[in-house]
Amino acid sequence: MQTATPSPHPLLLVPKEQVREWLLLEALDKQRRYEERLAGLEARYGMSFEAFEQRVTTAPAEQFTEWDDYIDWQATRELHTSLLARITNIRRGHFQVA
Repeated sequence: MQTATPSPHPLLLVPKEQVREWLLLEALDKQRRYEERLAGLEARYGMSFEAFEQRVTTAPAEQFTEWDDYIDWQATRELHTSLLARITNIRRGHFQVA
């Protein structure tokens, strides 16, 4: 009869509450970074995203730097919105880890 050899990588069981806290801290850090980026763009141009979008999309000549910032601003807003939904789900305990 053979004896079982211990696994070189034993399973580590972590309570769901602790995983939730880790995920929430990571998400809150991302939220802070997104909000800093959004505030920086708003301060740089002295206007809201909506006003900047109107300015960029109706300008007679394309300003490449402004278009780059417009794309970045729009993407950051979308990521921020998605992240806020994820934070809500994490707080409610609705998350999965691989």
